[in-house]
Amino acid sequence: MKKSIAFISTLFLAAVMLSAQETPAAQLPPAGPELELVSMMYEHKIDRLYRSLFADQMEEEGEIAARLAEEKTAILTRLSQEFARQFTPDELDTIATFYRSSAGRKFLSGYDQLRSGLNKPFREWEEALYEWEFDHEQ
Repeated sequence: MKKSIAFISTLFLAAVMLSAQETPAAQLPPAGPELELVSMMYEHKIDRLYRSLFADQMEEEGEIAARLAEEKTAILTRLSQEFARQFTPDELDTIATFYRSSAGRKFLSGYDQLRSGLNKPFREWEEALYEWEFDHEQ
C-alpha cells in the first residue's frame, strides 16, 4: 500500500508539473521514442496500481476499464512529453536501449525495492548531518 501511495504521489507531482501545459488526451501529438521509454518505466506501475485500486470494478464494468485505459494513455503521453523536453532523441534512444537490456529490465523490475532499501541509509545519513550541524552551531 505504501508503494501505491508513493506512486500515486509521483504521478500527482508529474501531473502538477505538467498542468501548465495541460492538453486534452485527444489533442496530444503522437509521441516518439520518449513514449516507449516512459511506457517501459511506468506502465507496469500504473497497471499494478489500477489492479490494486479498481480490480473488482474493472471486472464488473467495462466502462471503468475503458476509462482507466484512456487515463493511462493520457498520463503516459504527458510524461513522455516531459522526457522529450528534457532529452534529445539520441539520448532517449540510449536510455531506452539500457532499459531493454537484461540489466535495464532488472533495474526496472527491482527499482521500488532498491529505492526502499536506499531510503533508510539516506535518512540515517541526513539525520547525522543535521545532528552534526546542530552540534557545531553551539
